[in-house]
Amino acid sequence: MQRAAVRQRKFREALELLRAADALNLLESAASQRAHQLRASQARQELAERQALEAAVVERAASQAPAAEAAQQAAVVAAATEAATEAAARERSGAALLELCRNGRYDQVRALLLAGAPTTVVDAAGNGAVHLAACAGHACLLKLLLRKGLYINARNAAGDTPLHLAMARRQDTTARVLLAAGADAELRNARGRRPRNVLQGSAAPRWSTVGGRSCLV
Repeated sequence: MQRAAVRQRKFREALELLRAADALNLLESAASQRAHQLRASQARQELAERQALEAAVVERAASQAPAAEAAQQAAVVAAATEAATEAAARERSGAALLELCRNGRYDQVRALLLAGAPTTVVDAAGNGAVHLAACAGHACLLKLLLRKGLYINARNAAGDTPLHLAMARRQDTTARVLLAAGADAELRNARGRRPRNVLQGSAAPRWSTVGGRSCLV
């Protein structure tokens, strides 16, 4: 009888231990499931936040693109306008240089050259600044142009150099300036004439050669 009571008590204790173990397992399972749910919820929240951030970045970039494109186009237009204005100003200064050389305006030509006026412009006949100064007899102006480095043997549309034009206009003074500065007296124009052959007969000046260089007598 006593042994039966002991066995029954031990059985109840074992049963209680089993029940306690089952309860503990249930608690652990519930805790694990809750933790998994929390991690899943956190992951979904992080994904949603990242997607919202990406959408905001895309939307902002899309809203800024037209403004950036407009600003770029405005900058291009401004640069083109500035370049066109500068080109027009240089063209005007070049045309002014030719007119001043034709009229022998020494001081104005000097000012334009110091301001950076283009020196390669030509008129409709292809005459540059040196041509115009030479054929008009402006010796001082011609010397200025040559000191500034303008090409002494430039050719116009007819193949004439400044020396050709000076001789054709009987401008002995500017012809001598050109020869002294190293103008080539042997260059032929489109008609095959050298500067010394531009004028024929009694009107032709006398030429000589000194030290291998042509000069007027």
